[in-house]
Amino acid sequence: MLNKLSITYGSKKVLDNIEKKNANRKFALVSNNSQDNSYALIDFSNETNIFSNPNEFDVLFNRNENYNGGLFFFNYFDLSEEQITLFDDRIKKWATKNNKSIDVLNTIILRPLNEKNTNRVVLNICAKSANESSFELMEFKKIINQYKNINYFKTNYSK
Repeated sequence: MLNKLSITYGSKKVLDNIEKKNANRKFALVSNNSQDNSYALIDFSNETNIFSNPNEFDVLFNRNENYNGGLFFFNYFDLSEEQITLFDDRIKKWATKNNKSIDVLNTIILRPLNEKNTNRVVLNICAKSANESSFELMEFKKIINQYKNINYFKTNYSK
């Protein structure tokens, strides 16, 4: 069961080197869809962080153990105390309802370490053939729209 997740950023060459030196770990090397030569290495191994400059997260919900998608959609939220429980419950319910989706392979709710307890990141791992207008992702957008504020942002990566 995945309890923690780490991400680091850098050049493809440096991240490839980290991946090769730690072949026993479950990594996903992904490229930012909106910035050339911008890469992230996601560590799904649930082990102690090995990155020099990591973004570390507690995993609050992990629909399954599928980390092999082609698309990785990160949605970052800054929520209030009043919103947090309902937000988590709605995302879990949506993810569980769509557990047989051929587009959305996994949904993970993350709490960034060293930030407010009410910050959340929702990572949707999708098939390479998925697009953001798929039925499941349109449903997801409807849910999250009411939680978007000035601090919301989204980053898309692909393998």
